[in-house]
Amino acid sequence: MTARLTLMLLAAAAPLGVPGEVVGTAEVTMVPCTLERVSSEASCGVLLVPEDRSNPNGRTIPLRLVVLKATGSAVRADPIFGLAGGPGTGAARWAWVYAQEWDFALRSRDIVLVDQRGTGASGPLSCTEVAPEISAFSATLFPVDFIEACREHLAPQADVRHYTSVDAAADLDDVRRALGYGAINVWGESYGTRLALEYIRRFGVHVRTAVLDGVAPTSLKMPLYFARDSQNALDHVLAACEAQETCRTKFPDLGSRFSELLARLDQAPRVVRVEDEEAGQTAVTMGRAAIGYAVRGMLYGSNREWLPLLIHRATRDGDLSAFASYFSRRGSWPARDEALGMYLTIVCSEDMVQVDASEKRRATQGTFLGDTLVRQFEAACDRWPTRALDPGYFELPQSDVPTLLLAGEFDPVTPPAHAREVRRRFSRSALIVAKNAGHSAGSTPCGRQRIENILETGSAGADQECVLEGGLTFHYDGAPFR
Repeated sequence: MTARLTLMLLAAAAPLGVPGEVVGTAEVTMVPCTLERVSSEASCGVLLVPEDRSNPNGRTIPLRLVVLKATGSAVRADPIFGLAGGPGTGAARWAWVYAQEWDFALRSRDIVLVDQRGTGASGPLSCTEVAPEISAFSATLFPVDFIEACREHLAPQADVRHYTSVDAAADLDDVRRALGYGAINVWGESYGTRLALEYIRRFGVHVRTAVLDGVAPTSLKMPLYFARDSQNALDHVLAACEAQETCRTKFPDLGSRFSELLARLDQAPRVVRVEDEEAGQTAVTMGRAAIGYAVRGMLYGSNREWLPLLIHRATRDGDLSAFASYFSRRGSWPARDEALGMYLTIVCSEDMVQVDASEKRRATQGTFLGDTLVRQFEAACDRWPTRALDPGYFELPQSDVPTLLLAGEFDPVTPPAHAREVRRRFSRSALIVAKNAGHSAGSTPCGRQRIENILETGSAGADQECVLEGGLTFHYDGAPFR
């Protein structure tokens, strides 16, 4: 059955809204839909929201919505709003992941997924049409000519300054009201935790519980601390190898050998030809920036267990092919990403605006990445339109919303320190640290159990350390990236 819900969105009705903010009339039609790899019932729709929320009669953005219907017989009235990571990932397109991995939650609650403005099918700020060849991204993630071309390409269709987390939080509350929900549970992962924090700041009266997995507040200052946190994660991998007799014997002195490799590549970068799954045969210039970015990406999860073998091959045999192959995919993401414009608006308006030169030196000195990433982001942001946000946005909110915070002990991007910072401001929160884990801890056994508990009881419970049995299991043969 088609559900037609019409709602007048008045400024006076929006709790904790931006002073002077004007919102307009929103109408959404939800219709039954069939989603790839999703067996449960679902409905889909589009909600129009103003691009510039101070001008409701101006250009609008069509937000794509998906509601996964609860599968059990006892359905709760408070749904889960799943907030995807990135920034730049549209949640709706990954409905099958939510349906399969959150099946325990879907039994009793609807799951609402929104492609955030500028992502997925919600007016994506894509520059794939003007991207250069993949090989252009060997020296930098953001070639200057590409960023300028991207800016000019998007200018006729969007004012990119209005694609911040502040705007997205207001969109989410428009969705909540248009769909007729009262209290909701917000569940954010990685960047989605920042959006959740902003939603709680402004609309916390409507939040029953929150789950924040891989906490990324504005104090993260992407990518300022990536070098420091990635070095910490790499040190853990190398120490774990040293502690295991087989790994230590097969791959001795990895730390010093890796440092020597970086020094050589600083002096003489090497061109490596790889087979890219989209671009075909392509040349990748492997210097410190490229290999460092590849290593950082591998530290996120199970790929880190290949690092001792790949560092050994690179330093003993000069074989950089696996790192080059990984970088050709991961390092050239700006050319392939369908939300690059949204990503740059978030990072430039919310993160890089806080970074100063002295902080950059302290945060990156002595790391395998150095200040490479920060300099690349600086160059991109110098050429990207930004919007000055209220200074209060950069301060963590205080809240009594029951909140479960999850962190991987050796996460190279959102380590536990950021979750602890939020923990101090949320009076009814609990922190779960997954020992030895990388990015995201919600999929660990104890993480999943605690998520089920907060949804069922409405209480975050007590702090806890989860011990992952067995630690790291290193690989000694094979080629992981073919």
